[in-house]
Amino acid sequence: MTPLSQLKPNPAAATNDKSSTDVKANLNSAQQIGDIKLGFLPCALIVFFISLGSCLYSNLLKGPAPTISLFDSGHYMETIRQVVLFIQQLFGANVTADKLSDYLMLDGPIMPIVFAVPFLLFGIAPTLADWAGFVLTQACIQSVSALFVFLLGCRMTGSKKWGIFAGLAWGLYPPAIVCAKHVLSETLVLSLLLALVFVLSTIVRTPGGEKRRFVLAGVLDGLLFLTKPALAIAWGLINAHACFLLSPRRKQIQFVIFAFVGLMLLVVPWMFFTKAASGKYCVTVPRVPTFNLVNGIWPEIEGWGQYPNNPMIAMITEDVGPIPALNGLLAVRAPEVINLSARKIARLWSNPWNDYRYKVLNLNATTQALWHRILLLLGFAGLMVALAPPKRMAFNANTFITYASIEIIAAHLAYAPFESVQRYTYTAMPFVILLAGYFLHHLDQKLLWKRALLWVGLPGMVFSLLLTSDLVPFLVDVSGSARQAFVVSLVIRYIVLLWLGLGIARIAKESAARLSMLAKAGLALLFVGYAGVLLGYAFNTRQIDEWASSLKNGQAAVRQLSLKGVVPDEQARQRLHWALVLVDANYAVEDAKITVNNKVVPGKFVSLYQFDPAHYELINVMQTIGSGIGKTPAEIRQWRAVPVPVEWLNLDGQNEIRIEPTIIGGPRITIYGDYSFAPKGRKSFLAPEYFAHNKLWSTMDGLDGRIVDPTRIKAVPSRSIFVDGVKQNISDLSSVLGKQCGDFRIHLALGFARLPISGGSAVNRSVSQAARIASMPVTGRDFEPKLFGTGNAAESVVTKEILGKAAMASCLLDCPADATKSSHVHVRFSGDLSSVSGPSAFNLVIAVKGNLQNGVPVVLPQTPKMLAGSGQWQHFVIEDEVAVDSVPDGIKKVLIELYPIGGETHLKNVSLQLSPVDLPNFKKHVVSIF
Repeated sequence: MTPLSQLKPNPAAATNDKSSTDVKANLNSAQQIGDIKLGFLPCALIVFFISLGSCLYSNLLKGPAPTISLFDSGHYMETIRQVVLFIQQLFGANVTADKLSDYLMLDGPIMPIVFAVPFLLFGIAPTLADWAGFVLTQACIQSVSALFVFLLGCRMTGSKKWGIFAGLAWGLYPPAIVCAKHVLSETLVLSLLLALVFVLSTIVRTPGGEKRRFVLAGVLDGLLFLTKPALAIAWGLINAHACFLLSPRRKQIQFVIFAFVGLMLLVVPWMFFTKAASGKYCVTVPRVPTFNLVNGIWPEIEGWGQYPNNPMIAMITEDVGPIPALNGLLAVRAPEVINLSARKIARLWSNPWNDYRYKVLNLNATTQALWHRILLLLGFAGLMVALAPPKRMAFNANTFITYASIEIIAAHLAYAPFESVQRYTYTAMPFVILLAGYFLHHLDQKLLWKRALLWVGLPGMVFSLLLTSDLVPFLVDVSGSARQAFVVSLVIRYIVLLWLGLGIARIAKESAARLSMLAKAGLALLFVGYAGVLLGYAFNTRQIDEWASSLKNGQAAVRQLSLKGVVPDEQARQRLHWALVLVDANYAVEDAKITVNNKVVPGKFVSLYQFDPAHYELINVMQTIGSGIGKTPAEIRQWRAVPVPVEWLNLDGQNEIRIEPTIIGGPRITIYGDYSFAPKGRKSFLAPEYFAHNKLWSTMDGLDGRIVDPTRIKAVPSRSIFVDGVKQNISDLSSVLGKQCGDFRIHLALGFARLPISGGSAVNRSVSQAARIASMPVTGRDFEPKLFGTGNAAESVVTKEILGKAAMASCLLDCPADATKSSHVHVRFSGDLSSVSGPSAFNLVIAVKGNLQNGVPVVLPQTPKMLAGSGQWQHFVIEDEVAVDSVPDGIKKVLIELYPIGGETHLKNVSLQLSPVDLPNFKKHVVSIF
């Protein structure tokens, strides 16, 4: 590899060399790279409008994305609105932007101002109803980034064909289209970063007019710095690279001065604004770096952000500073922090960024992941080819863009200490695509397609297949144990990657007489790094490698466990207040038959959070996330539980829990299990207390957001049995291919009173008629009268026209004190509905809340997503049980909200029933899980 210092133009040396024919040709072609020739402009327009059309088709025609107002996107929308109101206020409009500084301090000034411009032109202070304006702006910016990728691809390869490939590969990249559904900064940041690479490539390539371009580069640096401070390493590297390649030294000094001036033109005004808004000067947008760093490297939570915050994370304040916090963690838990950081590199790149798993261009999430990995493979091959250039290579825009792409991709590893989600590497993907185009261009020039298919394509396909395949079930018998099988599966993946790397190296060698030292060192570094990632997984003590058993009629999952010694004396038995059966299974388990010690449990599985008031709000979190991915909370992986009378348990010996399907032809019950990796006496366990939404989003197929708790579960003698008809199997717990061994995730949870009590179990799921609260009728008068038609005294009429302005109708009903005398309240909302003007539908939200004005309502998890009406009267019943102390000051009110979707809906005989019921309560008892 020629050192970068020798890549400066030296025509004299090239001319005097007797063997410089190839170099002259290279120089001549370099002079043509990027020149606008006949057909160039139509190609650019094709890339731009195909990208724009794909964004508009995917994001406008189907209405607003249900997630456009969630999380960061919703916050950016309000910030943009505040900017528009502030500017309108300056020009005398009767509006107020009272929260502008608060919003800008979180979101920065650049993106809100850019997005405010089109709304200012039309005099609109945007709301959610103006979602199309946000999406159109995002689509235009995304199309501009595709245009820049096209321009850089042309300069990089000297070919319009591969420039078009790069531009369209990015313009049609599914996450880029999905990002345009929302109001997020990544689209703008990426356009600025691509523009900076383009400007710097012209600075180092074309003499004359440098000062203006130096200042422009500085301005782009400032825009990036204030929009995405985390990319400072990336733009710092490429600026330093461009400066180094300038000649003579006088131009290098000019570049530093003028670029710094351009940077300060933006940073200085921002500093004065932050001083006025917060009382202190801030160079960048404050992003709580200490919290984000500690959250990302704390081993106990596997580096995932979670709800609620881990108590240790909540103790860390920004006053500590990120570096002292990092040093403190490394001082006590360095091996675990290093192990976690290595594994998080795989998190960054393994899947594309599509949090809500939207289908794009009719491609599902799994197909999108395959597309993403093919681009990564080709980009990796392009990187290796770039590290093995011809022995003599003249400098041109090609080399700068190639190495700038590598530098930007490498700079994204700075995200490894943080939470490391796919969103962080989104801004690196266009440069991966540029390297992929570079590799394909190399094959095209050298006519290496057949050899590339054999040397790269075959191992690449095998490697991609292994990434998504679980080899452990097929290696258990060969290796002797599940743990050894897991390690062997990692070794196999590494060998296949080595095969792939050697194939790429052979292709790279075609462009040079031999691989340079830099190419060899780069290849070795990549494989050592990948080995480090695999070692991180191999030596991860918190590893849970799961399997699934799908049950059909006639099959059952059984776990036998001994409670001998768990409740050793009479005092402990008096404190034993309740028992629950816990299971990790899909939603179909809610209809399962459950037997404990040959007695049929009368209830059914529900979310464990219903028995844990301290974490009941996680059901709300799952509802919010589920609305984005089109799933109900029941479809999201979670622990489910059902109460069991304590009297049924054998506290002195063996207990058997059996789960089997009951609905003939119904959905299969999937029960998950794990291999026995843990040290003796301790077993890893998916904690019920925390929910990591980014973990759920970081996979393309699973729906599990739980994190690992290595100490919660207590090991007892047990075994699992897979029953198929009259056959029983304890060595293979599933009928699928391979060998699933270990344990079903079927557990017993015992709740002990904190103080000794007399008597037996106080848990009784039934509610006596005497204790039932009389029904409270709900009519249109309970809602806003102006928004509810009440022409017939016996009916309430909801019309879309009436609710057009408000979009919803709500009522707040008092909860009788008698209903809250037990641990839980049974809520039953029922009535009849019909539609006389054709099919209708509306969303219904039923929630409980306290008297606190700012208290967040807790939504009942069993509330259906939608109620549909027809020409006939239909009866509906919605019922659920919620802990009285699931809200801070206890349940005092019930909130009912109606969101009409279409058609006129009639309601009658609507009533709300509230009844006390005693159920297990995690908050009031000491809980042990076995």
